[in-house]
Amino acid sequence: GRLVLSKYLEMLGERVVYYDTDSVILVTRPSDVEPRSGNALEEMTDELAGYSVDIHITNFVSGGPKL
Repeated sequence: GRLVLSKYLEMLGERVVYYDTDSVILVTRPSDVEPRSGNALEEMTDELAGYSVDIHITNFVSGGPKL
């Protein structure tokens, strides 16, 4: 699992805002290539899938890293 996460973090680079053992929050612009999403192993899950295409996360607040 950690190797898969590491692969995604390397691919996404500076677009990553936050990550944990099982999640990645990233900035995506219309011109960006998005990570492949799906339900299979090694695929990311789009948590906004199923909502309107006009739904976007516009703000993200973090208190800092987990210790």
